Amino acid sequence: MKTRMITWGLLICLICLSFSGCVWKRDHSLTPNQIAEQVGNDLMEAIIDKDISAVEALLCPEFQDSHPELDKEIHDMFYLIDGDIVSYDESIYAISGGTTAEGEYVERYVEPGIRNIRTSTGKTYSIYFVYYIVNNEHPKLLGICNIHMVLEEDDENPTLGYGFIEYGTKENEDVFV
Repeated sequence: MKTRMITWGLLICLICLSFSGCVWKRDHSLTPNQIAEQVGNDLMEAIIDKDISAVEALLCPEFQDSHPELDKEIHDMFYLIDGDIVSYDESIYAISGGTTAEGEYVERYVEPGIRNIRTSTGKTYSIYFVYYIVNNEHPKLLGICNIHMVLEEDDENPTLGYGFIEYGTKENEDVFV
């Protein structure tokens, strides 16, 4: 009887330890696709709620410093979405890339896409963005440094692309992917 209780006690401890392992996972251990999905979901939630400050929080510090009318730019992006968002593809796909030196990433980014964003007016959009995970040479670019929204083609309209909140001028085009 005593052996059985010890066995059950150990089994319960092992189960608890296995569950706590998932909780200990830190953001820096996430894969690029997991980061893309997390940031993509945060971005979509902010867009659906029309929450300017939530979008700003996802942007890299360079944007926050160099765009004096950032609130207006984000508001304009919200305004171009015709109607309320009713659905979008939950699976956010992403490509990723980067540069390594001595086995460590010195630059790493993901380029996610969120497709089939459908609105109450029947329009369909896609949103693409660039998110730096690591950028040792330009640390102020960590975060989203480009958002591009596309109104998908339908029978009446060709595909239209809107570049919003882009970083990359003549002076700094070498730091933008």
